[in-house]
Amino acid sequence: MKNHLNTLKTSCKNLWKNNKKYREKEKDSSLLRTERRLISIFVIWAFTFLLLFEAFFIGTRLILEDRFQKEEFIGDIKWIIEGKWPIERTKRSGPARIGINSIILNGSGEIMEVRGNIDAKEFIEFIDSVTLSTLQPDVIITYDGTLLLKKKQKIGDEEYSVIFFKKSGYPLDDILRDILRFLMIDIALILPFYFIGRYYVERTLEPVAKNIDTMSHFIHDAGHELKTPLAIVSGNLQILRDSKIPDKDIIEESISTIHSMWDSIDWLVELANLQAPTSTTTLNLRENIEETLSLQSENIEKKHLTTTLDIPEKLQVSIEKKHFQILLSNLISNAIRYNKDGGTISITASGKKLTITDTGIGMTKEESKRIFERFYRADRTGKVPGTGIGLTIVERIVRLYGWTIEVESEKWVGTSFVIQMK
Repeated sequence: MKNHLNTLKTSCKNLWKNNKKYREKEKDSSLLRTERRLISIFVIWAFTFLLLFEAFFIGTRLILEDRFQKEEFIGDIKWIIEGKWPIERTKRSGPARIGINSIILNGSGEIMEVRGNIDAKEFIEFIDSVTLSTLQPDVIITYDGTLLLKKKQKIGDEEYSVIFFKKSGYPLDDILRDILRFLMIDIALILPFYFIGRYYVERTLEPVAKNIDTMSHFIHDAGHELKTPLAIVSGNLQILRDSKIPDKDIIEESISTIHSMWDSIDWLVELANLQAPTSTTTLNLRENIEETLSLQSENIEKKHLTTTLDIPEKLQVSIEKKHFQILLSNLISNAIRYNKDGGTISITASGKKLTITDTGIGMTKEESKRIFERFYRADRTGKVPGTGIGLTIVERIVRLYGWTIEVESEKWVGTSFVIQMK
């Protein structure tokens, strides 16, 4: 037994001593690394989305450009033929300015006139594999990236043909210009994406950081609290080892201290296992309080306490039964332990407001502010058995259900715990 206790004592001592270093190491190497990784992933995904969108834009333009240019080609030719373009397109001085070239052929197929940016020789070299006479009037064809349209026109007794043509497609210069434009936009957006990602990642990981910090403090507090009883047991065992006559009082004290340690460990496990309820049960408030008081009847009789209930018979509360039993057990057992002999315990309920009042030793305002901290116990309660974890569990349960709990206390007068339920 002594060897086991010494081993446990050494483990708790090392855990307590290295806890601060452990917390800093965990924060730097784990949480911060995860935070940076998530920010990087957010920025990479945002940048990838932009690239995919831009690639989709360019690809769609490549597909639709020919259709749009054909429609524009027909409209421009109409303006040219009807003579409207000088009026409606005042910023342009002729068909060449809108990229359209034309060649007029006589009935024999001879080139009569060339209008635009290329001469007849260049056009013939371009069109050599297309027979001009086979072009169907008013039908657009695309040849080698050039739109061609043939129009018939009769002047007097002679019929002329006018062939309009214009380069089409998505020019390489335009593609490169769009890519460069998109890259500049991407570069300008990277910094805002980084800060947006960092903001949301930090907000997302904030509860995780709080949980890690809470767990670190939990380990620190647990190690600190377990050191004291271990030191007592260890000292008692050393006295018994050096003494020739067993001391019954020392043995009883050691056993009591070990039992207290077990209670602390049980409550620590209970605190660690507390989670948001998956389902709730509708419970009768008065029946559950009476059940709790019945379980504490022996302790109530020992201190000659008087209990009074002012709770409506049909008042109900929605909560998981185990959680409610833990909550009532802690509050009522505290009202018993810290009460004076012959004192009273009053439990009242009005609507969804539950109040448990005792006439015990009470607390100062400073003590009341810390009463829900793990392992905190007022100095004058040292002689009263307890772990200092019960009220922490009560406060955690209350928060799980969105309730509130307040403490009203006056030193040597009494204490009231007020729970506002939903």
